[in-house]
Amino acid sequence: MIVFQGKLDVIEAAKKAHRLGINPGGEVVAIPVEEGHNVPTDIFEAMWNNVDRLIPVEEARVLFQAMSRKEYEALN
Repeated sequence: MIVFQGKLDVIEAAKKAHRLGINPGGEVVAIPVEEGHNVPTDIFEAMWNNVDRLIPVEEARVLFQAMSRKEYEALN
């Protein structure tokens, strides 16, 4: 997982990750967070504190309460 600050589309985000040498490879999923969006404070702070770095899966699970696509689909 990588968190970028600023307005980037999916292609720009993938290129930036590659330029920074933090491209995780594989699939890219982009989730925009607009100013004023209702993001829980702890999640927002974790995002802000981890901009422009590749966050390992297990760390992302803790920081962002992240789940795999399979886990997410099982909830619905």
